[in-house]
Amino acid sequence: QTSAPVEPLPPTPEVGSALGTIVIDPGHGGDDIGVRGRNGSEEKALTLAVAQRIKSLIESRLGIRVILTRDDDRGVSLDARAAAANNNKAGLFVSLHLNASPVATSAGAEVVHSRIGRGGGDGGVPEDDTVVLPVFGGTTRTVDLIRWDLAQARHAESSAAFAEILEEHLRTRVEMGPRPRRALPLRVL
Repeated sequence: QTSAPVEPLPPTPEVGSALGTIVIDPGHGGDDIGVRGRNGSEEKALTLAVAQRIKSLIESRLGIRVILTRDDDRGVSLDARAAAANNNKAGLFVSLHLNASPVATSAGAEVVHSRIGRGGGDGGVPEDDTVVLPVFGGTTRTVDLIRWDLAQARHAESSAAFAEILEEHLRTRVEMGPRPRRALPLRVL
């Protein structure tokens, strides 16, 4: 049975202009398979398939530009994933992953958004938040840095609000886990 083609819907001015571009990050890839299901399915393949489907739906139904951090089976560094969003001035960054647990009570989806603040994460800058860099002419200069976990602080509230909306909508379609929404200091977020 074939389905009728989906007619594009014009984006609402508020959504289209507010988001501009959405970056979807299919987790893992290349040598990093993520988790493997009982039937041999790999997280990297499933996240890519889901990301490609979401991209197609958003572009065709809402007319919003969507960029994938990877569109094939290759490894992409955390920095490159974040750079894809930053360089394209994305209004929204979504990283897709699958959960796995041998305990049935831990099953279900969850939404993770960034936690802002000191003390955690997977790659910050030195504690003194400065770095000495060489400059033209053989001299050096000290540069003050903004820690990666604080650079997005101005987006913390909207990130948490989006996570809440996403969780509410997911709940109508899939089983949610015991921790349906969490804030974590993940660098990619």
